[in-house]
Amino acid sequence: MSDIIEDDAPEVKAKGHRGNFFNIDRKSWAALCDLQDINMAVAYLVIAQGTSKDNRISRWSANSIETYTGLHSSRAKKAIHGLVERNFLAYAKYNKRTVPRYEILTKRSRDAERHDLIWLPNALVQGTKEGETSPIRRLRSRGDVWALRLLIDLYQAQNLSADGGISRDVLSNDYERKHLGKRGRHNIWGFQIHRSLYNSRRESGRRPSSSRPKL
Repeated sequence: MSDIIEDDAPEVKAKGHRGNFFNIDRKSWAALCDLQDINMAVAYLVIAQGTSKDNRISRWSANSIETYTGLHSSRAKKAIHGLVERNFLAYAKYNKRTVPRYEILTKRSRDAERHDLIWLPNALVQGTKEGETSPIRRLRSRGDVWALRLLIDLYQAQNLSADGGISRDVLSNDYERKHLGKRGRHNIWGFQIHRSLYNSRRESGRRPSSSRPKL
């Protein structure tokens, strides 16, 4: 049985007036994902979600990572060590082995704009009250760090809840429609990407709207 004490109860966080969201630094997140280590990526998100209302100091550690991602605590500790070594985390004041405390380090200046922050719902880490598995637990089990990065980046690029999914301003393209035939009273249509428009945008230096946005 672990002797590490972690303050990972959602109701405790609610008393700290943190609300249902937390944030991470966009530049730090991009640099972390470039390491292509899914364990460090999910560990970073869990520890960030466990921060107090200042979004800096967290008491969540290996036990919380195992609880919310399924990554065994021994591997979670290695991921935390990697984050500290690479200056994504630091041991905070009053940190102890049995009562860990971490500080989230950022790569942005203190006067950086708010658009350098990515705001994320707590349910992304903890899952829903209805018992749904959290997205980061499912993506970690697949080992796909790029799918995880895309998910997090989309929260910064648009308003997922307001748009009801991925906004057409973020992901869209032009297609040519061709009537293929009929079956009964139903028309059958085929759709093909509009290559001429796609190529003209690429030649002119404009980013085709279907490509990944610069986040």
